[in-house]
Amino acid sequence: LKFWDTGPKVGPGEVKVRELRRSLLCGTPSEAAVVRYFPTVEALTSWDSEDILHLDRIELPSDRAFVLVEQGRRQTGGYSIELRKTARVDEQGTLHMSAEWLEPGEDRMVTQIITSLCVLASVKPEPYTRVELVDKNGTFRAGVDIPKD
Repeated sequence: LKFWDTGPKVGPGEVKVRELRRSLLCGTPSEAAVVRYFPTVEALTSWDSEDILHLDRIELPSDRAFVLVEQGRRQTGGYSIELRKTARVDEQGTLHMSAEWLEPGEDRMVTQIITSLCVLASVKPEPYTRVELVDKNGTFRAGVDIPKD
C-alpha cells in the first residue's frame, strides 16, 4: 500500500489530494499565485527540466495526475501553503481545490530571502476542464484551463 492510497475517504464528486513535494524556490516571477496541471508523470518531469522539485528523490505515482500550486514570489521567508486533503469536481469538470495561505505576522522575525514557495500534489486523473484554487475564506487565488487532447 502506497502512502497516496491512504487518507480520508471521499464521497461522490470528491477527489483525494496528496501532497508529494514542496519547495521554497520554485522560480515564480510574480507575486501572483499560479496553478499548473500535469496529466502524467512525463508531462511533470518535462516541465521540471531544471530540477526545481528534485523529483528524482520521490516516487511519483504513475496512475495519478499532478497539480502544482505556486504561492508567488515573496520578499521574505515565513510563508506557507497547506492544501486541503480533498477537492471537489463540479458538473462542468472543474477541480475545486482549497488551501490555507499562511503568512508571517507583522511582529515575527523572518529570513531576508526571496522565496517562491510551491507545493506539488497528486490527484485522480479525470478529464478536468479547469483547476481552481481558493483560500480558506473562499477567495479565488489562481486557476488554469486545461486544454482538451
